[in-house]
Amino acid sequence: MLAPALNIRIVKTKALLCLLTLMLVLAGADAEAQRKKKKNKGGKEKNEKEQFELMTKFVDASKQKMLGNFEEAEALYNECIKIDSKNAASYYELANLKLMQNSNDEALVLANKALDIDPSNEWYNLFLADLHNVRYEYNMSEQLFDRLIEAHPKKIEYLYELASVQLFQNKLK
Repeated sequence: MLAPALNIRIVKTKALLCLLTLMLVLAGADAEAQRKKKKNKGGKEKNEKEQFELMTKFVDASKQKMLGNFEEAEALYNECIKIDSKNAASYYELANLKLMQNSNDEALVLANKALDIDPSNEWYNLFLADLHNVRYEYNMSEQLFDRLIEAHPKKIEYLYELASVQLFQNKLK
């Protein structure tokens, strides 16, 4: 009987580590964005309270998503977008949520928004490539894997994915 309790503790610890990692990534991305762009369009510095609210809502949304409370997670990610319409991570997470709910068309729109905001993000490119595969849009997926291979030439898994996509299109002989 000790094994299930230990297993639950391990899962909870992993979830907590994921949340902490997510917070660190967001904090790093925010710091980098602030260095690159000290002022927004209105010429005012980003409000620290607003940034804190964004980070808090994003972490809460991610927690709700992990707990399976998809409606609550969706509402919180949408609040994040209201706070910062250029928050690519919120669009990406919403796209993931929509895919989990089999709303592939909505997932595609949201994933494209995330990629428009941050076109060099490896995870956004990979997610969109996989989403195109789910939708049988292999030509689009192939283009994204080409981009990923160009940006990350040492990641052999992208070569395998590209070959798989090309196989589905009968391009390999």
